[in-house]
Amino acid sequence: MNSTARRFLGVVVLLVATINLIFITIESKAQLVWNSLICSNNLSINSMFVESEYYFTNMGSTAVRVLGASSDCGCLLIDRPKNPIEPGKYGKVVLKMDVANEAGLIKKTAHIVTDCPYGGVFIITNVAKIPETIVFNPSSLIFSLTNIVEQMVIISNTVSEPITIQGLTYDCAIEKPVRVMLDQLVQNRILSLRVIPPPSDTAYTITVAVLIQYRNSGIEKNYRLPVKVE
Repeated sequence: MNSTARRFLGVVVLLVATINLIFITIESKAQLVWNSLICSNNLSINSMFVESEYYFTNMGSTAVRVLGASSDCGCLLIDRPKNPIEPGKYGKVVLKMDVANEAGLIKKTAHIVTDCPYGGVFIITNVAKIPETIVFNPSSLIFSLTNIVEQMVIISNTVSEPITIQGLTYDCAIEKPVRVMLDQLVQNRILSLRVIPPPSDTAYTITVAVLIQYRNSGIEKNYRLPVKVE
């Protein structure tokens, strides 16, 4: 074997040894294994809060600290470990979600930040299913950009308890909100909305949240109507 070949072989051996060293070093660091990153809950219409627990185990050789936790929704409270989690031990994160005014399928996420040397940010999800006693027909609206005309939505109440609409909110940043006109209550069971979105040069989507109160119990729930202009 000539000197050039020997030098090349030496470089290859050194490179392999370095890669193995890096791999062993990473493997020896702390790493978390979660029992689940998603919790699902079936709730009653009277539910005010839902609390879900997420457990993780430190499978590494060094302690792990949970540095912070955040969510983009103020309805979500996060309880995280304050002390380091030693190797072989488990920690727990608790999400408490306010669902007092919610109905249907609710999904919220939280970001858990740890000091793991790699993959240190974990996203956990809380899903709640709350019975919907109000039905929109149609369940969503689509308007044409070139010809926006009024459309009507019938709101049917599937339970005997009378309802009223307490308010409307919009998740949009456009200057003029959707115009929604409420027709009279019919036999305490059917309401109708007349919807006209503002004109625009570009397509957009808006969600109209309809806050409905059940008169006897006083419970208030938000039902959402997607409105698309395209």
